[in-house]
Amino acid sequence: MPRAGLRIGLTLVMVMLLAGAQSWGRTAQAQQPPRMPAAVDPGQESFWVAGTGFHIRDGSIAYSYDTAGCLYANSSADFTADVQLPQGAAIDEVRYYFFDTDTAVDQSGESRVELMRFNGLYTSEKLATVYSNGDTGYGETVQALGLPVTVDNQNYALALDWYPIVTDTTMQLCGVQIVYTPAQTPVLGTSYTRIAGSAFHRRSRAVDYGYAGGGCTYLRTPDGTMTADVNLPAGADLYGMRVYYKDQLITGTLAITLTEYDGLGNSTPLVVLTTTDYFDGNGYTDIYTDVQTIPYTVNPELHALAVEVSLSTPLTDTGALGQAQFCGVRLGYAAPDPETLTSGQHARFIAGSTFHPRAWNVDWSATAAGCVYTADQNESLAAALQLPDGVQIQSITHYYRDTSAANTVLTLAEYDGLGNQRTLATAPSAGNGGYGQNSVDLTTRSIVNTDSTALAFNWQPGDAGAATQFCGAKVTYAYVSLAYIPLLLK
Repeated sequence: MPRAGLRIGLTLVMVMLLAGAQSWGRTAQAQQPPRMPAAVDPGQESFWVAGTGFHIRDGSIAYSYDTAGCLYANSSADFTADVQLPQGAAIDEVRYYFFDTDTAVDQSGESRVELMRFNGLYTSEKLATVYSNGDTGYGETVQALGLPVTVDNQNYALALDWYPIVTDTTMQLCGVQIVYTPAQTPVLGTSYTRIAGSAFHRRSRAVDYGYAGGGCTYLRTPDGTMTADVNLPAGADLYGMRVYYKDQLITGTLAITLTEYDGLGNSTPLVVLTTTDYFDGNGYTDIYTDVQTIPYTVNPELHALAVEVSLSTPLTDTGALGQAQFCGVRLGYAAPDPETLTSGQHARFIAGSTFHPRAWNVDWSATAAGCVYTADQNESLAAALQLPDGVQIQSITHYYRDTSAANTVLTLAEYDGLGNQRTLATAPSAGNGGYGQNSVDLTTRSIVNTDSTALAFNWQPGDAGAATQFCGAKVTYAYVSLAYIPLLLK
């Protein structure tokens, strides 16, 4: 039997065995049935992010959520999403999933996704550009890189940028998939995680910020704070953080902190760093500091990690805007034994304060404990979730602070980028005694297949105000024999 036929046949068996009561929901716009896994060659892997995993690069941009993980712009806009790929991987192609009923026929009128890399010193390189195509609704386009680009986390941060061009529901971003070939040998010794400054987003609606170019962002709001989730492997020994920035303020500095959160009201700063004035050349430079306690061993079962950046001294006048730019961080760590990462049970923990709104008019705020709350009970926050291909999702845990009679709700959802979605698990808060956590097992264990779907957490408050706070989301997953079926499909 040809490989494609074997792949489809085995996939159908997987769906029947594993889907159980979970079924794909089709949106009103979607005309096609749930799609089969995209054709990914043997030996390749995928990085998937749904449209809701993107955030605005400028605080003044208006956007809205439609359905099935898709976003659209209400004003002239550009969006971005952080990209984390394994060191030494070769990027092969970028796939853009969209909803397009705009009648523009030339490429200048179509929306586009760009894969970018930044060195943290205002130098950027466009690796790939993918345009939407057609005007019949949901679709996907693929752009192969002429020559595969090797991931170099020591020297570059990666990000996806989306330019909708059209500012209404006729042009929507539903997801982006990066197909890559992993390195032949695992990375041993020193490893790095890079996050571009533009991949950071504000921690509350009151914070305003802008995009300076080159992967750098700046704050328009005195004492505002921006944040980004940090995803490091369990067992890694973190030893330091390097910050890339531009600081030409006489009276102000940028303060950057790597913080550990437990989801139950406790936070611990691991690295605290402030910038210094620098006027040489174009003003861009970097600075390094060690973690406060060496070694710090990463444990996602117990803690979430996030980086926050703030302007430690208020701006005295608007003319100073842009003179203090944040261009990203690099975290250095000793990689754990690769065998410990591909066996047994693992967890992924994301702080509540790193979630962002699914629409621009959401009024939300963050607390020092890494929790968030909204001014309206009908608003929603989201975060992209990346898990290894082929693992089995076992449970999700909702961390919260609840003093209300109403319950907040955490949902884990799956999107195919073509208008179809599926809810994998729902975990409400329990009780109203303050900080707490509620773990919910999946009634039908779900196998992660990064070839065909993106994962995302969604949180909805049960009440308005600080009485119902969201403090974090954790997913527990395991490497089991059945979980390797997706690998056989390749």
